[in-house]
Amino acid sequence: MLTRFNAFTWWGFAILAWGVARAAQVWLDGFYARSKFPVPFYVGQTRFDAVEVKGYYAHMLDQRTLGIYVQTQLVDYVFMAASLVFLTILGGAALRTLPRALHGTRLFGFAKAMVWVMPLAPVFDALENLVSFVMLANPTGFADWLALPYSAFAVMKFAVFAIGYLWAVACVLILAGYGAWMGVRRLCGLERKEAVGG
Repeated sequence: MLTRFNAFTWWGFAILAWGVARAAQVWLDGFYARSKFPVPFYVGQTRFDAVEVKGYYAHMLDQRTLGIYVQTQLVDYVFMAASLVFLTILGGAALRTLPRALHGTRLFGFAKAMVWVMPLAPVFDALENLVSFVMLANPTGFADWLALPYSAFAVMKFAVFAIGYLWAVACVLILAGYGAWMGVRRLCGLERKEAVGG
């Protein structure tokens, strides 16, 4: 599958998949705003503090928007599915972007591994939401220790998202650098000299 299409085709698919994921994100953000969650989601999800999370839930209970927040958690699964597809394709695009000269190297092996690692971000997101549903069953009285796996899954989610995006950018830069280097070699006639010398 990874060798069926060239890099340009992979990036075309990645852009389309990003568009779908972005649309899901906008839809999700609308629900999140209506839930009146008192802090940005990336703050609330990474506090590792049960008292604070219970405070967030208590605030939404007072605002009578906790039900909307539960719906937000469900809509999040649509975003996860879209992100899973996008990150899988992005990992393939990054792999296909690497120059052929790097095939068989450790860097190429790392690129292959990233095809499997990048889609783990929405998996961690799904696990985080499962924990949140347990917490939401008793929003102001859930066991305090549940805040630890909840935030741990969130941190891993954000970390994999960040690493995946940085890796995709790095692959493009590697290709650009390799192309520039080969251009300099041709300009200076190094390839011709090596061929004659060989």
